[in-house]
Amino acid sequence: MQGNQNKEISQSIAELQQKLKQSEKIIAALMYRVEKSSLAYDSDFSYFESVAILNETIDKTQEKIDKITQKLYEKESELEKIEKELRSKEEHLNEILYFIDDIVWSVSYPIIKMLYVNKAVEKVYGVEIENLSNMPNLWFGLIHPDDRNIFFNAIARLEDTPQVEVVYRINRIDGQIRYILDKLTRKIDKNGIIYQIDGIARDITDLKLAQMQTEISMQQYQMIFESVVEGIIILDINATVVAINQSACKMFGYSKSELIGRKAELLLSSELLEKLFDNYSTNILNYDFFTESNERKKDGKEFTIELFSRKFRLNQENFIICSLINITKRKETQRTLQQKQDALARSEQTLNAILNNTRQSFVLIDTNYNIIAYNTSFEKDIKKFFGYELDIRKKIYEICPAHLKDLLFEKLIKAFAGENSQVELEIPATDGHFEKFIFFIDPVKQEGGKIESVVVSSINLTHLFNNTN
Repeated sequence: MQGNQNKEISQSIAELQQKLKQSEKIIAALMYRVEKSSLAYDSDFSYFESVAILNETIDKTQEKIDKITQKLYEKESELEKIEKELRSKEEHLNEILYFIDDIVWSVSYPIIKMLYVNKAVEKVYGVEIENLSNMPNLWFGLIHPDDRNIFFNAIARLEDTPQVEVVYRINRIDGQIRYILDKLTRKIDKNGIIYQIDGIARDITDLKLAQMQTEISMQQYQMIFESVVEGIIILDINATVVAINQSACKMFGYSKSELIGRKAELLLSSELLEKLFDNYSTNILNYDFFTESNERKKDGKEFTIELFSRKFRLNQENFIICSLINITKRKETQRTLQQKQDALARSEQTLNAILNNTRQSFVLIDTNYNIIAYNTSFEKDIKKFFGYELDIRKKIYEICPAHLKDLLFEKLIKAFAGENSQVELEIPATDGHFEKFIFFIDPVKQEGGKIESVVVSSINLTHLFNNTN
C-alpha cells in the first residue's frame, strides 16, 4: 500500500516539475515578445502597454509557480516522510530476519547472484554471509550432490507455477548433513520472464530424523504384527475391523481385503462381540478381558479360540486390540488326556481295590528307605505283629524288629542293585504265637532300567496252610 502511495507521490512531483518548466517557457516567450514590441513601435503608449500586460502575465504566472512550488514542497515532504517510515520498517524487518531460524534468501535469475540472505544461514549452513557474497557458487555447491537435480528441477517448475516446495540435503562446511525444506517463489517482469527467485528455507533435520525413526519403528512393528503366531485383530468402537494380521486371516480363512473395513460379526460370533463390548463399555481404559469361544471359519468349520483383549486410545479415539489363539488341538489334547487320566484313575481304583482286598501284603520303598505306599494287609500285619499304627513318614528300618534289620538291609541292597530275592521267616505275634511268612523283595524298574524303588510283598503261609486244610 505504501509502495503505491510512494509511486503516486513521485508521479505528482514529476507532473508539478513539468508544469513548472512550462511556466518558465511562458515567461521566456513573453519576455521575448516585449523585446520585439519595443523594437517595432516607437510609441511610448505601445511600450508601456506591453510592459503592463507582460507584468500582469508574469504576476499570474509567478503565482502559479508559487502554488506549484508549494505543492512540490509538500509532496517532497510527504515523500520524505514515507521514505523514512519505509527505512524504519526495513530496519525492523531486518532485525526480525536477523533473529529468526529460517533462512530468507533472494537470488537473481537466470544469472545466479546472491541478492540477500539473513543471518540464519550461518547457523544452518555453517558458512559466513560474506563468503556467500564473494563466492556465488558456494550457495548451491553446498547442496548434497545426490539432491542437486531435485533442487534445480524445483527451480525449473517455477516457469509453470508461482510457488514450489522442495526438500533436499546440504553438506555443511563441517561435514554434517542437514535436511532443508525450501519454499521457492518467483518474480517476473511485464513480459512474464523470471528475473528473481526468493526462498524461505527451514532446517528440518530433527523432524526428518524423527520421521525416519518413526517409519523404521512402524516397519518393525508391522513386521512383528505380521510375524507373530497369534492372530491379532484391531476393532474400532463400532466393531469395524481396522487392522488384522496374516495369522488371524489364516485362522478364519479370509483375506485381508475381505475383512478390513468390514464389521467384526463376519469373524466373531454375536455372543462374543456382545460380551466384548459390554465389558469395555463400563470398564476402565486398560482393563483386560479374557475368554474362550467357539467360532466358525469361512468354510463353516468350527474351532475354539482363546481371546485376550484390551482397550487402548489413539488420536483421541478408542480401539480394542484382540489377541486370538486357536486352541482346538489343545482342547482335543486336553480331552484325550482327561480321558486317559480318568481311565488311569479307574485302573488305580481297581488296582487299589484288588491290593486292599488281597491277603498278600505290599509295601513300596524308595532309595532312601522311605515308605511311599502300602496296602491294607501290610498295615494290618504291622499292627498285629508289632503292635502300633503304621506311620508313612517313617523309614522301613524304623518299623522293623532289631533282629531282622540286618537281613532287611541285605535284601534291600541286593534289590536296589537289580537282584530279586525271597526269604521265609517265622514272626511272633503280639499274643506270643508264631506265624510263618514268605517275603519277596523285588526291584521296580522305570523306563531305561533305572531302579527307583523296591516292593516288598509277603504271604502268610500259616493262614495259607490252614485255609488249605
